[in-house]
Amino acid sequence: MQVSEEMLQQYLILVNDPNPIHQHIVPGQLVVELVIAERKIAWQSFKIKYVEPIEINEQITISNLSHSC
Repeated sequence: MQVSEEMLQQYLILVNDPNPIHQHIVPGQLVVELVIAERKIAWQSFKIKYVEPIEINEQITISNLSHSC
């Protein structure tokens, strides 16, 4: 999975995100939404640990998904 420049710009406009860092770094919440959609996850609550920034067009690999109560 990758986030293109076009996808990023559409997202930033949609959520009204003026943060200048997001012109170069993919917002973590966008990645979360993509993972939820791709894996068809229906979480009512979740905890995310952001580890490293993701750049535009960088390959994203999903791993270490776990379910805990």
